[in-house]
Amino acid sequence: MDNASSNMSIAGLHHITVEVKNLEEAFEFYVEILGLDELDTPDNIKEAGVRWIKFNDGSALHLIENVNCSPPVLAHMALRVDDLNSWEEYLDNKGVKIKAPKLNVYSAERFFIHDPSGNRIEIIKQL
Repeated sequence: MDNASSNMSIAGLHHITVEVKNLEEAFEFYVEILGLDELDTPDNIKEAGVRWIKFNDGSALHLIENVNCSPPVLAHMALRVDDLNSWEEYLDNKGVKIKAPKLNVYSAERFFIHDPSGNRIEIIKQL
């Protein structure tokens, strides 16, 4: 695409949607363990089995309950942090299993975890 017009640029990520097997368990993981904040989810959306969570940059995570979902094997979200070692220790203390050793690739260190539904999450620190 010829991006000659500045109003044709992509400004950033608005939200991502993740299917989860148990909405309340997943919501608790993202809010209580990862420390994200709930977005005001309209009642009719909550009744449909959806909860909204916000990231500090203003983008959002939408959790949608689907008891029959199968998490993708390689697809994942990457959460940027300032102190990877502290996050690794914190998650370990919370009983969250680190699924891969720390990797240093493309000027960033990272490791992977899974949410309670098995969705893959990359925890990453830019070097």
